[in-house]
Amino acid sequence: MTITEAKKLFGINGVYTIDELKSIYYRLAKKEHPDISSDDKAEEKMKLINEAYDILKSNSNVIEEYNDFYKYKQNVIKGIKKYIEVDDANDLDLKYYGYDIFLKIKAKVNSTLKEINDAVSRVDIGFKVRELEMFITDQYRKLKNKYCEYYEIKIADHEVIYSGPLSEFLAQLQILKYDYYDNMTKEIVGEYKLYSGYNDIEQEIEKLRVKAFDNISLGIYNNKEIFNNLKRNIINLFDEYTKRKKAYLDFLKENENISPEFEVAVKELESKITCSTFYDELTELKMQIKSQTPENRYLKLYKKIITKATKFLLKLNPFDNQNKVQVLFLLQLIKEKFESYGKNELSFQNLCKLEKINFIDLAEDFKIIETIDGTKYDLNYGNNNSELVLNNEIEEIYHNLIVKAGKALIKLNPLDDSFSIAMILIQLTDINRIFDEFKYGFIDFDNLLKLNEINFNDYKADNGIISNIERTLGIKKSR
Repeated sequence: MTITEAKKLFGINGVYTIDELKSIYYRLAKKEHPDISSDDKAEEKMKLINEAYDILKSNSNVIEEYNDFYKYKQNVIKGIKKYIEVDDANDLDLKYYGYDIFLKIKAKVNSTLKEINDAVSRVDIGFKVRELEMFITDQYRKLKNKYCEYYEIKIADHEVIYSGPLSEFLAQLQILKYDYYDNMTKEIVGEYKLYSGYNDIEQEIEKLRVKAFDNISLGIYNNKEIFNNLKRNIINLFDEYTKRKKAYLDFLKENENISPEFEVAVKELESKITCSTFYDELTELKMQIKSQTPENRYLKLYKKIITKATKFLLKLNPFDNQNKVQVLFLLQLIKEKFESYGKNELSFQNLCKLEKINFIDLAEDFKIIETIDGTKYDLNYGNNNSELVLNNEIEEIYHNLIVKAGKALIKLNPLDDSFSIAMILIQLTDINRIFDEFKYGFIDFDNLLKLNEINFNDYKADNGIISNIERTLGIKKSR
């Protein structure tokens, strides 16, 4: 290798100092050293770096800018002093495992400084520097061995460069320690990755690992005990997770037919199995479900359906025969489903499917009924002719009837008052027909006004009102 090639490899133009040369060498070595680099050609590159360093170090250009011997000597002395420059933290750390070695290095550096100060030629200075470097390398190896022994680092070798200032070497040892303990704790965690539930508690396990790593890195605990504690803590974490998972599954089994209103809360609870509040939230949810007795639950469902149906009917045109007929038919089917539930012919879970009925898209609502009883319903009731111009009085009659019917229905129990519900639905069907007859001119407005007398509390009286209105058409009703 030529001097030009060596300079090119080190990135040097013109003259250079020993310190500059060493600094570049350390930087290249840290990058390309076989113990550090994963490059297959790392060993070959390191040989070229060493060869270039030897060439540049022996080249006369090194000291071209130091023609004055005194300046050259002072520069060498400044470089040598760096060997024993350490900060307070590292100095304190050294006292635990290698303070005797530090004292030897310090003594050797001081004696070398005295010899260099007394030297009269560059050759003598160079010899003393090389002798010190060899001594430093040997002491650094011993220092590393003591460091590994003290911190229980069980490795034969590591990516450490045995040269340079002491502070830089100590920083390498610290990185060595952190990497080793980090890998050790990760290996312990890796033993549990195939355990059931690992993915659910992975974050909690990582917290335990980081805590163990921090304790070991501080060097104030027994490493073996910390590793054992980490294993015990992970096992305890799995045990606690298993208990919570079982508690959750038992809860699901006990509440197999849970009301839809609790479905979201149950899903959220599953995601909180690893949270500290899990048992509190489980207890709270159990109490909420327990407070909802079957009677309260089906009544609440029934009232919710009647409320939605009433709101929908109030939005309709009084002469919108098709939609009104479909709503009344849908309410009749809903009544039958509650009757089936009361006879234990329908589970509460299936009954709760009625909660999805919204009286917005009637076709979808009938599909929900079909999923419960498997019956296909024909919803073709002819054309929807509701183009008759309304006046406020007609709308008021219709709205009053719907409000009164809704209030009457919501007071009833679908299991105990099935007959009363059926009668109200029949009366609403009759009222719908009367509006239809009014639309075509078969009933006058005075007779339509009589519908205001209906209150849906006394079905015999209400039937009498309806019969009197229809009697004007010569219609006789048999009831």
